[in-house]
Amino acid sequence: MKVPIKPKMLTKFKIGWRYIILHDVSCNFDGLGEFYTDNIKSQVNRLRTADYIMNGQHDLNFHYLVERMEEDYEVVIGRPLSAMCEYDDIPDNINRASVHVGMMGNFNYKIPDNRFYMQLSYKIISPLIQQYGIQRDRILDHDEISINEDLECPGKLFDKQKLLGMAYNMFVSF
Repeated sequence: MKVPIKPKMLTKFKIGWRYIILHDVSCNFDGLGEFYTDNIKSQVNRLRTADYIMNGQHDLNFHYLVERMEEDYEVVIGRPLSAMCEYDDIPDNINRASVHVGMMGNFNYKIPDNRFYMQLSYKIISPLIQQYGIQRDRILDHDEISINEDLECPGKLFDKQKLLGMAYNMFVSF
């Protein structure tokens, strides 16, 4: 199935980015366990198709998506950077000013390795911090700001402090 590409159907940003929201794919694809594991081949196109069928989204509801392929992690642009990701459980004032970063996997069942944190901080988080001046306290897990109290996204085994330590230590080393 080919997912129709319709950028005009996406909501555009009206204000600058002030937050980074971290997700794993379990929050959008609950019950689809095939997206929780690492693969040799990319799963992004299958994820896009599932998102269109399940949620009616014309593109992934993440700006960036990190997935493990073979021995390393790759970053894929999900939604155009000028388009807003839409989450009903995130307050509008935060959602309208947020970049959403999805991570392939479910971190209630799997501990991310050091390479994952390094790639995520180097390829996504640090550049966003530098370009948009996003402060440390505005990098949030989805479950930190969700009105859904039962949500565990990106999961109990995801270590946000480790990610932030790597992202902010890159500034010192330059």
